[in-house]
Amino acid sequence: MEVCELCGKTANTVHAIVEGGVRSVCRECVRYGNAIEMKKPSQDAVDKALKFRGSSWKNPVHKPVRSVEGETLVGNFGAVVKNARLKMGMKQEDAAKAIAEKSSVLQKVESGSLEPSLKLAKKLEQFFGVKLIKEQEKVSEDTVKEFNTKSSAVTIGDLVKFKKG
Repeated sequence: MEVCELCGKTANTVHAIVEGGVRSVCRECVRYGNAIEMKKPSQDAVDKALKFRGSSWKNPVHKPVRSVEGETLVGNFGAVVKNARLKMGMKQEDAAKAIAEKSSVLQKVESGSLEPSLKLAKKLEQFFGVKLIKEQEKVSEDTVKEFNTKSSAVTIGDLVKFKKG
């Protein structure tokens, strides 16, 4: 028993394409879309696809990777990247080619409309020689306990109280 994504009724659901998206809907709401059958690919097909892409996909070599837990982007990452690029006297297209990214990606990062992944942020840090990743602040356990409420509703006042610390 699942919850219908259209009416909210708890019932046996089926997958249907409704308004261009796949939804889990009850038998009554399936009339608003087209029912589809979701098949899980066979293990044979998965193995074949992984083999086609190369053995590194199926049996990856586990390299020690620096933990990304506790890392976050600086708030003004877009301005930092743009200023660094301008300081180097480069156009967006040239900088994007140099870091092997699309110029549209660099444009969106600079405007702040795209938050870069930590991988991309590290690439930008290395190329431009700037600091984009900072250690996340640790929150004390007492603050977390104080923030947790008995009801599931969190109010704006709770957030203000949490932010003020």
